Amino acid sequence: MRFIFFNILFLLAVACSTTKNNALLFDVRWYVEQIDGVAVDPTGESAYIVLKSGDEHTVSGNTSCNPLSGKFTFVKDRLTFSGMAVTRRACFGENIEQAFLDVLARTTRYRITDSKLILADDANDLAILLHN
Repeated sequence: MRFIFFNILFLLAVACSTTKNNALLFDVRWYVEQIDGVAVDPTGESAYIVLKSGDEHTVSGNTSCNPLSGKFTFVKDRLTFSGMAVTRRACFGENIEQAFLDVLARTTRYRITDSKLILADDANDLAILLHN
């Protein structure tokens, strides 16, 4: 009986942790800090995404050059982006637009650790994002 009680308690703790992480995921500006292990230069316009809560599952943001929008799906630790659209204004100087769009296209899972959103594929971490 004691074993069953502790298993139930453990499952409740895991469920609450997952719900808390999911709540942190939405309606927050997540700024790109790192892509493929390389720090992103914070000068100029910052790249970020906002995952909107609600039934629509829309994402908006900026690539460091152009506004972006699209859709996302998530279940537990799985996260994918689709239908990403960006404007095509001319971008001068350093920007991470193509690298960031590639990360979003390759993302299949995520985790939140120490206020950082880590986007990953099935083998590697792809990007680290921070929120304000």
